[in-house]
Amino acid sequence: MTTITKSNSFVAIGSYADDTVVGSNNLISIVGLGTRLTVRGTNNQVTVTGTSQFAPDSQYDVILFQPGALTPYGTVVVDAYNRVAVYGDDITATLVGNDTFSLFGSINTIYANGTNDAVYVGGNGFGATGASVDVVKGLTNGALYEQANSSVFVYGKDYCATLVGDDTLTVSGQGAHVSAYGANNVVNVSGGASGDPDVLNFASGGVVNATNASYVSIFGDHVTLNAKGLYASELIGSADRAVLDKLLNFTVGGNGVAGALDTVTFGQTAFNLFGDAVANVLTNSNVRFNGNGANITANGSDNLVVVGSSDFVNDTGTASRIVIGGNGEFASAAATDSVALKTGDTAVLLANSTIGVENNDAATGSFARVVLTANDFVFARPQIRFFVPITGGNDVISSFDATDRLVLASHYASAADLLAHTSDGLGPVRGAILQLGGGGDTLTFLGQVKSQVADFLASGAIKYS
Repeated sequence: MTTITKSNSFVAIGSYADDTVVGSNNLISIVGLGTRLTVRGTNNQVTVTGTSQFAPDSQYDVILFQPGALTPYGTVVVDAYNRVAVYGDDITATLVGNDTFSLFGSINTIYANGTNDAVYVGGNGFGATGASVDVVKGLTNGALYEQANSSVFVYGKDYCATLVGDDTLTVSGQGAHVSAYGANNVVNVSGGASGDPDVLNFASGGVVNATNASYVSIFGDHVTLNAKGLYASELIGSADRAVLDKLLNFTVGGNGVAGALDTVTFGQTAFNLFGDAVANVLTNSNVRFNGNGANITANGSDNLVVVGSSDFVNDTGTASRIVIGGNGEFASAAATDSVALKTGDTAVLLANSTIGVENNDAATGSFARVVLTANDFVFARPQIRFFVPITGGNDVISSFDATDRLVLASHYASAADLLAHTSDGLGPVRGAILQLGGGGDTLTFLGQVKSQVADFLASGAIKYS
């Protein structure tokens, strides 16, 4: 073990040395294998060459910047195809490419100027902010391994990053693939290009904060996505939560129709029924949407809850259950929700909602189910089978015709008994009003009269039990 005391000098270190350099403004060159170097002083630069990117533990070089009584500051330059480990704070390192490089401490910066680097970094604490965050710049076609309980900012392209747990990683660029193991990981995403997504995989939950990012794909359970300015994204897993400034090209689900619920909350600046507010729900998923102006595509065997105004749900498959509404019993045309169903689907209307319903199946005799709750206003299309319970409220069905079916939960003694509880509305209500049960509940057939209700009864379009 040798101690070299010099300043403003050139110092050469060979293989398997165990040296300490004390001083400032030195140019230190390590050429060889298995060197252990301790540097005490300021503004020292260490250049490393002559090892191997895949050197075994006994042959890679180790550099410790030790503060002592002086400020711990220095620089490291690593030639191509080397393996080096550096410990210290306020260090700037430059890699040429094809290096295996470790830098543990805080306030550190790595410039990965080549390609195919493997960078190990961290040790500055999960909550590190400002200058204490370690920074890696230019990482291209390489790999980053973040030490547990660290905060790192990475600029680059087409690299892989691994988090151990209790880590914060900020990703700027495109094509990053992040694997987050352990718990309490936070990944911040910005930048990126359409068609070249950042892909994030969480093993034990975590948080993603995406800002002005183009395309982000997230996989894992118990993940929270907070996003602003996304062009497109997907959140695949169970018990996930997304809070979006707008709903745009968003895919969600993959949790099973009876799986832990995924929740999507979004904002829209205006009603956008058939506009760009597009969401896609994977087949066999359980998802709740909260927001206005969504255009949601279900793909069959889904369980959806959609709460808001001016929302549109279209099921391209079958056997889905869609709960929709929450926009008010007499919502304006712009605020009306709509749902397009297939045979085998069921739409359950939330109380006090205005909904348009249609059946996408053209075959005669194919019916989609719609269940009214209380104080619902429904615009009907052909081949809808309505179920109306005794609800404690007043429901309205507009455009009910002979192609539709109505099943009443009220127990009438006969068709005559049902008609005895039906009257023609007066004043502003232009429709036949049916009294449901004995509690004052009503069902209004807007645009129809009592005689038409009798015709529906005779044809079997209205059924009672």
